Amino acid sequence: PPRHRDILGRVWLARQLTAVRSAAKPLALIGGEGAGVPFVLDALRTRERVAWFELPRSAGGDVVAQGNALARAVNRVLAAPLLPLALPYRAQVQSLVRHRGDVLPLWLAVRCDGGDHGLLDDLLDLHHHGYRVLLDIDRAEAAPAAWRGRCRVLDGAALRVRREEARDALPAGLDDGTVERLLRESDAGFGALLASAQRAAGLPRLLVPGPDGVSVDERAAEVVEPALAVLALRREGDVLGALELAVLRAPHLVEDLLRLAGPRYQEEGLFERLHLLLSAVPDPYARRERVLEWRLVAAFAMNDLSAVAADVDAHLQAHAAPALRARRAGTVAHARGFALAEAAYRASRTPLTLWQYGRLHPNPDTALELLRESVSVAEYAGTRYDVARNAATLASKLNHLGQFARAAAWGRWALDVFEQDQLLDGPRRLAVINELAVARILGGDLAGLRPLLEDALAAVEGSLPAVATRLRSTVAYLAFAEGRAQAALELLEVTYRTSPRRTRGRYAYQLVRALHELGRSDEAAVIADDAVEFGAGSEAHEQLEGRLARGIDRARRAAALGSSAESELARGAMDDLLEVLLERQSVMEQRLSAALYYLLASGGAAHNLPADVAAVLRTLPPAALRVLSGPAERFEGVWATLAGTAVMLEFVFLGATRCRLDGVSVRLTPRLAEAALALALHPDGITRERLNDFLTPYGKAPFSAGGLRGTLTRLRALLPVSDVPYRFTVPFRADVLEARAKLASGRVREAITLLRGRLLPESESPGVEEERLALEEELRQAALQSGDPEALFDLAERLGDDLQCWEATLSALSPGDPRTALARARAKRVASQYGLDAAEATQSGMK
Repeated sequence: PPRHRDILGRVWLARQLTAVRSAAKPLALIGGEGAGVPFVLDALRTRERVAWFELPRSAGGDVVAQGNALARAVNRVLAAPLLPLALPYRAQVQSLVRHRGDVLPLWLAVRCDGGDHGLLDDLLDLHHHGYRVLLDIDRAEAAPAAWRGRCRVLDGAALRVRREEARDALPAGLDDGTVERLLRESDAGFGALLASAQRAAGLPRLLVPGPDGVSVDERAAEVVEPALAVLALRREGDVLGALELAVLRAPHLVEDLLRLAGPRYQEEGLFERLHLLLSAVPDPYARRERVLEWRLVAAFAMNDLSAVAADVDAHLQAHAAPALRARRAGTVAHARGFALAEAAYRASRTPLTLWQYGRLHPNPDTALELLRESVSVAEYAGTRYDVARNAATLASKLNHLGQFARAAAWGRWALDVFEQDQLLDGPRRLAVINELAVARILGGDLAGLRPLLEDALAAVEGSLPAVATRLRSTVAYLAFAEGRAQAALELLEVTYRTSPRRTRGRYAYQLVRALHELGRSDEAAVIADDAVEFGAGSEAHEQLEGRLARGIDRARRAAALGSSAESELARGAMDDLLEVLLERQSVMEQRLSAALYYLLASGGAAHNLPADVAAVLRTLPPAALRVLSGPAERFEGVWATLAGTAVMLEFVFLGATRCRLDGVSVRLTPRLAEAALALALHPDGITRERLNDFLTPYGKAPFSAGGLRGTLTRLRALLPVSDVPYRFTVPFRADVLEARAKLASGRVREAITLLRGRLLPESESPGVEEERLALEEELRQAALQSGDPEALFDLAERLGDDLQCWEATLSALSPGDPRTALARARAKRVASQYGLDAAEATQSGMK
């Protein structure tokens, strides 16, 4: 049948749309299907961008189910997965606030039945961030007074069909008496009137628009046997709905349905709903093997094992049950878990049993072999979710062992699987991002990491505290790598204060390192002593984390006092740090930090380092050394010991001006910074004439011989500079030269990471301006030619309004990458600044 919004009810719909679109407040449309609200929303989305979704009563109180509904609706409108699923709704709301500049304009229309939906309060708050919000509520009594007070309410007379609108809304051929009767019987509700008119005219049943398509009018729905309804839902792909109905009305179908529905509930993060459902399955169906497996998964996620553990253990005494046994292995203490995982593995080598056995295996080489096999078996006989999960765990294990380049490779691949297959498990995806970020930071690959991590952290702050804690720690590491110690400290203080006692040691040593870097040594000493106290009597790794915090504190205080390696303070530091260094079960990241501080306390006794730690230390890039030790002025000697070389003079010219000579900061005026840059760009020397050309602003007279000599005299008073031709007389390095060297060797990402800002951004010197534009174009062309999405996205963000970079980024990103929506929005915005469509601008080659 034809769509009613196209041929029927135009006058009524036009009146309602005018009221809706002109409202200055959020709207509450009360009356539901009978009042015609779905037809209003359907018409609205032909004129506006509308994320329309439904919150059934079953979603009440389930913050993940509510978040999934919102995320699906927004992603459908954006045609890209900006919002991940399986996260509490607050994560989605925070992402909408964070990205409002790229998402707006957007309507958020939600149909609800008045259940306990905390999401609705947050949606109404989004009105203050520029979003248009519309609530579709069936009955007036289902709308709390608090919501009604914040909304413009359209109900009753406002939504009723007027007599002069009725003829336009109804099929032709109905006489006036019939029209009057239908108006009276339907109480002039648009939906009810249309449904009655269809029947009176002998037309097919009314199709009612909805967020996911059309359905028949609720009064025309037919009742069928529950088992038939379950099978129909399953055929249509709605395995979640099928399972819910089966639990209530056809429990004999539950075990078979869980083969598909269990993984779906897990991937969508709906553990609370699954736990409630399976707790209602009656005996004997509740004790069947697959039902026990998913009861266990859901109960563990909800921290409520008491109701299922005994049933699972009784079943395992009588059956091999490898899948159930492997699941149980992850819910008990390590020793018992390893035995269970090994038995499951011996019984059947599946993606699940291999993963669990490899994850828990104490031998690192065997663990890596098992996890690699788990990925291969998953590719052959598992799901894409199995592949991503197993690859992510392999990346985590490689990080643990200090094999950061390999960890990054597997982490990238796991994330690619998540995005290309559009897997839904938001928390696990964030865990993959975190492991990949750690590997990339410690491998020196920082390009594009900050927005990725900050987006992830912003999404889970206040909703998933455990995930937020891990991400916050990694963002702090990135801040250290970028030289932003204050930002790192602020993140670590929150992380430490909000951590449980038993995990505080994990973050205490990072906090102690940050406090010392910012001169707060007394506070660092207190944190270190607390970490030792909290770790006493706990697991071995918790005790070692406390010793690491205290060792770092003692090493820094000994260095600040100029103490020799024989001093009591230095010896105490070395004792603590050696305990960590020699424990091969410790995370390599912690052993590396212990090694660097041990070298600081011992005066460079590198011969005492374990061979495996020393081998990794020699491969660490400068960014990783900054993260794991401290500021250059304190650790430059330690780093030189590792590298076997020393650079006496260092410059930062990109985004700011910094200079250090023999580890001591040197302040350069803007004019001296320009002169220093000229010398750095000409390591073999620059003549007086060329230097004058480099420094003299356009349209102004060149410097006199005396003026130029004065500039060089002031520079020479601070730095070692030769006579003509002018050059530095000691080994030096500069970030602008490093960027070009990395480009020359094809390391585009690393080069872009060095572009912290424009070259001497305040300078108007012609030489600086020429070098500035040349460097940015070199980076731009290298990124465009590489096709690397990380390099392109990072550079596009740094350059801001380069349309070709944004279009190239959009082409390079996979369809499942959340950044696709952002790149598309930014390309469109930049194109509009030029007065072009994005496609036209790209064809014209406009930069």
